[in-house]
Amino acid sequence: MAEIPRLVSQPRSPGSANVPRVSRRAALAPFEAVQQIGEIISRDGAEFFLRLNAARQASELTQAQAAATMGLAELEASFDQDTDFTTMEDRFKAGVEDLRGRSLEGIEDEAVRQRFTREFNILAQTKTINLRRRAFKLETDSTIATLDSLVPEYARLAATAGSDLERDMIIAQGNAAIANLAAVGFITQQDAVKRQQDFLSSVDEAGARAIITADPEEAVEILLDPDELPNLDPVARSRLTDTAVRRADAVSAERARAAEKAERDADRAREERADVFMKDLFDRDSQGELTRERVEEVRPDLDASQYRTALKLLDPDSASIKDDRDTLLEVYTELGRDPLAGRALARQRFAAGLLSNETYKAIEGNAER
Repeated sequence: MAEIPRLVSQPRSPGSANVPRVSRRAALAPFEAVQQIGEIISRDGAEFFLRLNAARQASELTQAQAAATMGLAELEASFDQDTDFTTMEDRFKAGVEDLRGRSLEGIEDEAVRQRFTREFNILAQTKTINLRRRAFKLETDSTIATLDSLVPEYARLAATAGSDLERDMIIAQGNAAIANLAAVGFITQQDAVKRQQDFLSSVDEAGARAIITADPEEAVEILLDPDELPNLDPVARSRLTDTAVRRADAVSAERARAAEKAERDADRAREERADVFMKDLFDRDSQGELTRERVEEVRPDLDASQYRTALKLLDPDSASIKDDRDTLLEVYTELGRDPLAGRALARQRFAAGLLSNETYKAIEGNAER
């Protein structure tokens, strides 16, 4: 390498007194300037590269986050109509894992992958909490609906229990079912107390309905007694009392209709027997075998007219029966006091032959009108 010439101090000559001298620092200044420019260019290039890389990382992260956020929203929305709360969270987490894996496949930068994973996990956890709350609400609604369907059945079973012990056990089971929901947070304690009160009221209501069905007249007496069915809601008691009264009236009317029908059937049967007996009496009379004993034997099944006819068969010359004055006064006095009792008395006196056929028919005819 050629050696850089050095400036050597020379003896001054008489003609060089005004020539300037060049220092070492001045001589090296151009080289130092070039070196500084190179350092600046190198430093700026590194900073530019860092800024460019940061920009690329930010763009890649933004795109991945946007896609993942939309994916999580779509995944969450896919469970809006889902009612299988028992597996909902597990299936959602499986979807989250699949979405995370697919999102990371498109990210090459390790720093971006780490930051994406961290922020994705936070968002996914938030979505999981939302879904967990929805699943809990679905489970709560389902459990309460089940309880609401069981409580009336508990009430019915308690109301129809065969013994007080069985009734108390069933009521205890119903109250425990309500208390268990409060214990796990499905319902509040206040709601539990109200539900238990309603349950006891429904037990008494079911019992009242059972009594109304079996014996509405007894049900009216029970419902009118405030000491009976003490848990029954006052509004329900009033409503059930009206129902029992209407049912009791209907039963009473049906009983009266049945009694009237039975009486008509009995009269019809008696008339049929009387016709048979009268034919027998006529046959015996035609054969000369009719006796007083036979007439008296069949008398309970004959009306007054038929009885008088039978007597005439025994004695054709007997006079027709006339009204007995005392009997007539007795019967009309009773009719004025109690028409039903008066009619009954008239039938008795007519059968005994103390009233004429015309008078008896008049009494019965007036009653029918």
